[in-house]
Amino acid sequence: MQLVPWTPEQKAAFLDMQFQAQAAHYTEFYPHCQFLMIELEGRPIGRLYIDRGEDDIRITDIALLPEWRGHGIGRMLMEEILAEGRNTGKRVTIYVEHDNPARGLYDRLGFRHVDTNGVYHFMEWRPEVPIEG
Repeated sequence: MQLVPWTPEQKAAFLDMQFQAQAAHYTEFYPHCQFLMIELEGRPIGRLYIDRGEDDIRITDIALLPEWRGHGIGRMLMEEILAEGRNTGKRVTIYVEHDNPARGLYDRLGFRHVDTNGVYHFMEWRPEVPIEG
């Protein structure tokens, strides 16, 4: 947003429109999807969209603010979701962009590449897969 010559109000309106469009998309395609704020000491530091189906747990979106990436928070959240998958016998799935730095984390946690759709890799973790230390 730093590159566009918009006023702060225009930037806020654009970001709000983007958020609303994304939320509408998730609601349409994942009607049971939960939107959760990730907080640390009462401050929002990220978001998680998660859809718990009969056979799988789909991480629709997970994001941390840049200053909170690389501190183990994402790994901790993912391990909690994988523990839920292990306890319920459900696979966990996620779409991730090819060049997303979190891809390495997903690989270390035992996700495997299943399919590619444009710039996104569909990855899957199954309960019988151990998590690397």
